[in-house]
Amino acid sequence: MPPLDAVREALRPRALPERPPERAAAAARAVAERGGPAVRAVVFFGSRKTQARPDAWSAWDFFVLVSRYRAFYDALRGSGALRRPAALSAALNVLMPPNSIALRTADPDGGPELLAKCAVVSVEDF
Repeated sequence: MPPLDAVREALRPRALPERPPERAAAAARAVAERGGPAVRAVVFFGSRKTQARPDAWSAWDFFVLVSRYRAFYDALRGSGALRRPAALSAALNVLMPPNSIALRTADPDGGPELLAKCAVVSVEDF
C-alpha cells in the first residue's frame, strides 16, 4: 500500500465515522431548530470530529449553510439565541462570509451545556 493510502485508511474512521457522536448530533439539531427553515445543512468539523486533542472546554464546530442570511438571523433572534439585531448580523455576513457565532444548548447526557461554534455561510457563498 502506498504511504498516502495508508494515511487515508488510518484517518478514515476519524473523518468519516458511521454516525456522529450523540452530543454532536444534539448540538447540530439545536442549531438547525433555532435557525429555522433557512438552514440547509449543518456540517460537523474540527477537533471534536477528528479527535485532535479536544478537551472538556472545546466547542463543537459546525459550518451552517443557509438559504438566506436574514431569515436565519431572524429565526435565531426569535428563538432568543441572538441578542444583536438580525439585520446587522445578516449585513455583516453578506460583506464578509462566513460569520462566526456561538450557541449554547443542553447536553443530552445531562452534563454542562454544549457550546456550538458556527461558521455561517449561504449556500451561494459556499
